[in-house]
Amino acid sequence: MSLTRHILTSSAQLTLANALARALGIVSLPLLTLWLSPSAYGQAALASTLISLVSVIGLMGMDMSYSRAYLSRHPPNGTAVETLLWRLAIIAALVAGTVAAAIWLIHVGRNAQVMASVAVLVFLGAAGSLLLAMAQTRSRLHHQHGRLALAVAIGGVAATVITLALARWIVADERALVAGYVTAYVLPILIMGVPGWRQLRAPSGLEPGMRSAVFLVGLPGVVTAPMYWILSSADRWFLNAATDSSVVGVYAVACTFGQLGMMVNSALLAI
Repeated sequence: MSLTRHILTSSAQLTLANALARALGIVSLPLLTLWLSPSAYGQAALASTLISLVSVIGLMGMDMSYSRAYLSRHPPNGTAVETLLWRLAIIAALVAGTVAAAIWLIHVGRNAQVMASVAVLVFLGAAGSLLLAMAQTRSRLHHQHGRLALAVAIGGVAATVITLALARWIVADERALVAGYVTAYVLPILIMGVPGWRQLRAPSGLEPGMRSAVFLVGLPGVVTAPMYWILSSADRWFLNAATDSSVVGVYAVACTFGQLGMMVNSALLAI
């Protein structure tokens, strides 16, 4: 298959998968807005943006290092790089999840209406979001774009079904929405797969200098990723500080429609 055809085919698959996930989210809105309050949407939006911020900082650009070093013609490259970065990513995911949950509990202390139990979902979401970035990078590097698209589609379907079921029959509050976000992070990881335990427990074989070189490649992402978050998501927290979570909820629903135009661009960048 030519490079052009590969890019077009892969981007089409990812666009369709993202479109399905987005479409299900929009189709489910009439039901969810009937069952859930604007305040629930607002708190879920705050949880989502917190998960995004902590996970991108915790990732420390390791996905970028992974992309650049794995297929390099010169060492460090290949399995050694993959082993090193996945080990670091798993540790970083646990730390990021813990930090995100702690920040949410601080938020709970300042607002009696916020649910402390959401902290558990925030932990899972932050850890899952970080590992999802690594799993997506792994799928691209192993030329598994079809599996990546399938994972996105199944994750979107499962997240929608779980959110609807929770909101209708179990918890008609922000936990239903955040549980859906967590599903969309974690389930695709299980579908795409991660390096096996045998690989992760074996020494990477890289000298300390090479380890540092691999890690430093993506380190600028620690600065650029939070800057992107400030531009794209911090407005929810400012809005919450100035008004209340109900206003944030209405704003978050409106933003869902505005993000539809990003699907094709994101699919092309993911190849």
